[in-house]
Amino acid sequence: MPKQRSLLLISYGYPPIGGAASERSLMLSRYLSELGWKIYVYCAAADAPHLFTDERAVELIPPAVSVKRMALPRWYQAIWSTRVLRAGANFALLTLDPTHFWSSACLQRIRQERHERPDVILTTSPPHSVHTIGAGLKQDWGTPWVMDLRDTWIENNT
Repeated sequence: MPKQRSLLLISYGYPPIGGAASERSLMLSRYLSELGWKIYVYCAAADAPHLFTDERAVELIPPAVSVKRMALPRWYQAIWSTRVLRAGANFALLTLDPTHFWSSACLQRIRQERHERPDVILTTSPPHSVHTIGAGLKQDWGTPWVMDLRDTWIENNT
């Protein structure tokens, strides 16, 4: 019997975070799971800053898909929750996308938690700093990495 293929999918948006990006990641994980792939998803926590929420989409996540939700670092959550501080932080961090610190924390967590290396790593953006996770893991593990650049990547200086 052939070995079950595995995919590490890293996407900021995944249900209950809503929107086209979240739906795209959900459907990819759903269809690959139906084809026999083992899917590991790392995504933003439901309370992370986002524009849309779609609680119904959570019901579409297959039980076989492993989902790990990552919160923004606590110090950044405090800044983000205060409008004046958020504006100042965004100005001070102009060269970074707002989720840069989420991506750094996510990479550290994956490095600490993962014991079984996936066959493929897939990162999908925006936010574009998510690709720093894929680059770091490819360097660590030598695993094939797919970088999915969905929108506006040419306009982003991350």
